[in-house]
Amino acid sequence: MKYLALLILALSLAWTAGGQDEAYWLAQTARDYSNGSYSFALDDIDNYLEMNSSDVNGWNTKANILIKMKRYREAVECFDQVIAMDRSNAKAWNDKGLIQAGALEEPEEGVESLDRALEIDPNYAHGWYNRGLILENMGRYDESLESFARATELDPSLAKAWFHQGRVLEVLGDSDAAAKAFDQAVKADPDYAEAWNEKGLMLMNANDYEGAVECFDRVTQLEPENKDAWNNKGSALQALKRGQEAMEAFSKAGKMPAF
Repeated sequence: MKYLALLILALSLAWTAGGQDEAYWLAQTARDYSNGSYSFALDDIDNYLEMNSSDVNGWNTKANILIKMKRYREAVECFDQVIAMDRSNAKAWNDKGLIQAGALEEPEEGVESLDRALEIDPNYAHGWYNRGLILENMGRYDESLESFARATELDPSLAKAWFHQGRVLEVLGDSDAAAKAFDQAVKADPDYAEAWNEKGLMLMNANDYEGAVECFDRVTQLEPENKDAWNNKGSALQALKRGQEAMEAFSKAGKMPAF
């Protein structure tokens, strides 16, 4: 599982005003980055950092360019530079942890970095979510559940935290609580197709086939090419003895590649 859904900085913004040469290299970084010329953008930001090595945003930018280039170990080193200059930068610890756990396949180190982020900012909802995601992937379900619960307590609109909370509760065998978590996920984000699908599967397991069909209908409205959702809808309709509709759903699934 990858954790690299990081926000790339708006490269032309948020820097301290500098000299003409600095402004040139910043503009050139933004231009080359926007054109997908990442190696040139990396050279540009290095030239800038030679003149202004204490600019935290410059190091963040370099890290994000390196992520684009899949040079993950060097990206971590850039976040270490940010942390050395700003020990209270929770996001730098968070982003470092995501790379460690994902691309570098060092989940224990990733959790440690997230722990540091959350020591700095205990109210960092996305940090709690990211920590939970890593722990879920490690099979440390009780700990991940605590992290997801903290994330949703801090930010009830964080649909993905509700969704993963539901997934973990399913694994732990608490179907009722899982169903409530999926309900919260789709309440927070009515267009969350994966959560609707998971809710539908739970309703099927509870023999609520009508409710399941409604969920799968929602998925196919949001993602008309979702093969699994059409198959799931067909199974629910079949259980309701609505044979013709079931055949139509299975037929649609058969005409598309796996989603």
